[in-house]
Amino acid sequence: MRSRSSHSKSVKPVIDGPLMTLIVVLVAAASVKTVVLAQLHAHPLLQPVGGLDTEVYVRLARRAAGGDWMLGPDPYFVSPLYVYFLAVILKVTGSLLAARLAQITLGTLAVGLVFAVARRLYGGVAAATAAVLAAATGAFTFYEVVLLQSALDPFLTALGLALLARALETDRAGDFALVGLAIGVHALNRPNVLLWLATLATLLAFTRGRRRAAVVVLLGGLAAVAPVTLRNRAVSGEWILVSSHGGLNFYIGNNETADGAYHSVAGITPQIQGQAEDARRVAEAAAGRPLSVAETSRYFSGRAWEWIRRQPGRALILFVRKLAYTLNQTDLPLNYSFAYYRDDEGTALRLLPVGPWLLVPLGLLGLVAAPSRSGGRDAWTWKAFAPVYAVSVAAFFVAGRYRLPLLVSLCVAAGAGATHLLTLAREGKRKALGYAAVGMAVVALFASWDFRLDDGRAAETTEMVVALIDRGRIDEARALIARAAGEAAETVAVDLARANNALAEAREARGVALFQLGRLEAAAEELEVACALDPARASAQLNLAVVRAEQGRYEEARTRVDAALRLRPDYPQARGLRAALDRMARPQRGR
Repeated sequence: MRSRSSHSKSVKPVIDGPLMTLIVVLVAAASVKTVVLAQLHAHPLLQPVGGLDTEVYVRLARRAAGGDWMLGPDPYFVSPLYVYFLAVILKVTGSLLAARLAQITLGTLAVGLVFAVARRLYGGVAAATAAVLAAATGAFTFYEVVLLQSALDPFLTALGLALLARALETDRAGDFALVGLAIGVHALNRPNVLLWLATLATLLAFTRGRRRAAVVVLLGGLAAVAPVTLRNRAVSGEWILVSSHGGLNFYIGNNETADGAYHSVAGITPQIQGQAEDARRVAEAAAGRPLSVAETSRYFSGRAWEWIRRQPGRALILFVRKLAYTLNQTDLPLNYSFAYYRDDEGTALRLLPVGPWLLVPLGLLGLVAAPSRSGGRDAWTWKAFAPVYAVSVAAFFVAGRYRLPLLVSLCVAAGAGATHLLTLAREGKRKALGYAAVGMAVVALFASWDFRLDDGRAAETTEMVVALIDRGRIDEARALIARAAGEAAETVAVDLARANNALAEAREARGVALFQLGRLEAAAEELEVACALDPARASAQLNLAVVRAEQGRYEEARTRVDAALRLRPDYPQARGLRAALDRMARPQRGR
């Protein structure tokens, strides 16, 4: 008969150490994401206005929720999955806050899926480490609270990798079909994922015993994409696989003036709606005939390929530069600057320091050196995602939010890399540990290298100044300008000063227009703002003096006209008004 103590030793804990770590990490991740959402959901720059991508996605989602689910008559110009994700939530709740809550919920689930992938491939310690890294990656949390299709990328990527890890272990056709479906659905949100679908099918096709899996994966992906392709054909008569903006994006990233980041194209408004409308007009003007949407996309991709063929050396150098940017710590902005909301808004994003500076060197070590439970063949099948996706980004142009799927896969690999370092240290393999440390240091230097890329903080600060002024919060706007000019580099200060002057000019023009309409008080308010923004603007001081004189507030008028004359002593209109005010004042003093 077994003793009581021996029986107790045979009982395994219901929750092991790594799983307990995951529970803690998930609770912490959900908490921080909720705090960031509370801090940013009402932020004036993150609302669906102003013609940015967010506004277009929300407007299309509201159309669909209102009953126009086909969203014709054109093929999709933007990736459609996020439109319908928003539409369903708006149909049920009518709330954009509910959509953001759903996004951070999916983001928390993504952390759990990262754990699942790493545990299946590398074990519990690697899984716990990978989950911690994913939860502490600030870019994930930021983009999950923004109304952009990038909010779904962490979850969709982690789901696809988790299903792939399981299928490689079970070797069942049904599991590979789910992998294909997951990748196809992801492609409806991020079309460049189609390169991964084709690569995975090819890798499986050349793996002994996996040809059937290759076919199943490919069919599953095409099955997910097919409804969108058929919808594009039905509403427009054109065969477009997912969306029609690929040709323009390829040209933006590959032309004689391209530098690796997003830049506007001459004649095309730098907004989704403008791109959709202007791209065809520009292409038709060049072709001298009407063009379809597909022909417009081919026109721009054709221009890009023409430049690549004409300048292959420059194109190769540019591609290498874009790969470097893809792996660099700087988060290149597109619509929104992650660096601004992390560094300048005082949000909980500061508590999430993980980014490419850590994930790239540690993840590369995991991809290259860490042994997998499933063996070399299966390990390299899923490991291929990281380089393939990096290439798919660099083929176009680099933006911080486009890199999220890459960072998800690097979280898994970094968990394996960290475990590999611990194993080397525990086994006393000092030489191998030294090589790994040196290699990581070199890669970390590269990932953190200052390429002098614009992280968008100055532009976002300028937009915030505009938003504060529009809300009448002039003192806050002036304080923000002063703080930014004091803290930022000289070029940033100059950029803010130019934006400030432009704002003052616009508010002065609005004030003059209101004065001409007889709305004196509103005109005075606008001119007060213009003077506050640019105290050296003599014309604004004079125009405000005119308004105050018209209101009968002569002392204020004299103060303003004197300010104008101090700025411009030879200002004839100011001299004339000052003389008129003096004549009006003399009889009053004599009575």
